[in-house]
Amino acid sequence: MPPPPASEYKSGDLHGWGSYGIMALVRNPTADTLGDASRLTRISASKLVTDCKSNILGGAALLSRSQGEKPATLGEWFGAVDGMGGNGKLYKAVAGIGGANFSPSKFSRRSKRELRSG
Repeated sequence: MPPPPASEYKSGDLHGWGSYGIMALVRNPTADTLGDASRLTRISASKLVTDCKSNILGGAALLSRSQGEKPATLGEWFGAVDGMGGNGKLYKAVAGIGGANFSPSKFSRRSKRELRSG
């Protein structure tokens, strides 16, 4: 993973989103999924930023919380993964990279159907 300073939030910098690791855990003025993941997993924010396994666990905890109840099929995770929310808490930044202008319409309807069908 890149060193933490490379990912820190920088106002006005398109690349300074404050997004860390493979799961893009975010800490910036519009979102703090890094802090939420830390509270859910009881893994320190610094470890979530620097350790790949911890970062993945943190992102998975957010997706699980966003989904709510465990779905019966893999395709039913789509709401949590696409940033539109499952049946639990909406973490817009999980898929939207910290409040950036994420638009699910960027993906074709066909791609969504393929993902939902598992």
